[in-house]
Amino acid sequence: MSQGSLPDPWWVRVFYIFIGALVSALVGWVSSLYNHYRDSRKHHLEELKQHVLEPLRAATATPALAPSFQIDFGPQRYNPNVGVSEYPVSHGPVLLVHEPEVTLDHVVEEALLQDARTNHYVHLISAWEKFKESVSRHARDRRELIDCLAADILTFSGLPAHPAKDHNGPYVMQLQLAMVIYGRLMEFGEAALRIEPHPDSACLTNGGANWAKGQMEQMKALMQKMDELLGANRNRAAELRRQFAALLQKQKTLVATFSYEIAAKRLPGGCDLVPFWQL
Repeated sequence: MSQGSLPDPWWVRVFYIFIGALVSALVGWVSSLYNHYRDSRKHHLEELKQHVLEPLRAATATPALAPSFQIDFGPQRYNPNVGVSEYPVSHGPVLLVHEPEVTLDHVVEEALLQDARTNHYVHLISAWEKFKESVSRHARDRRELIDCLAADILTFSGLPAHPAKDHNGPYVMQLQLAMVIYGRLMEFGEAALRIEPHPDSACLTNGGANWAKGQMEQMKALMQKMDELLGANRNRAAELRRQFAALLQKQKTLVATFSYEIAAKRLPGGCDLVPFWQL
């Protein structure tokens, strides 16, 4: 009110008071809404860390990044066409693959994983998924090498695959022999084979178990063939070792990125799970 002017009517003063109260209430409501939004984002960040980032980092950091293989006795194939008097399942040696932890399904919240993939950690989750596929493909390549070695050994030997119908007759354990070559190619195998003569046959043994049985000339030829396979697959094995070294480097980088994001205090990006307007 200027000097010499009349005072404002009462209703004007009431209007000013009303506007002031309304503005104050609006500011308080927006402030409360923002605080709730901020707290929700903090809670959401902790959810993502606990249920997505930390499990994936733990899986990525597995020390056993290379697949391991084990030969066991189990079902090989199922034949639905045999009669009811025959067993439809044939059993024999089977190669079991134990893939690294990073390639397995993880206990994570699917909705949170999708949210992280789409909104908050797009590049990190994409890098992890590519790394996971690379590790799985590397395991398949190693498995394929063993399968190829076993098939070549079985074909060349001309011997029945174990278990042979004649329990006292000739046989070959092609998977065990393939694993000997594979171990040498990947530079960790220590098994050494020798031929053990018998009165009417000979066996190929590692000193503790017989892995092939036949005539002496067959065992000598099989030993020579295994040396040939060892030489013929050195370049292939060298490429697998190079790929594995690259995977180890990617693993180190990815674990460091996960650790950085877990330590970060700010949630990147926005999402529908934590909207600002929660009316």
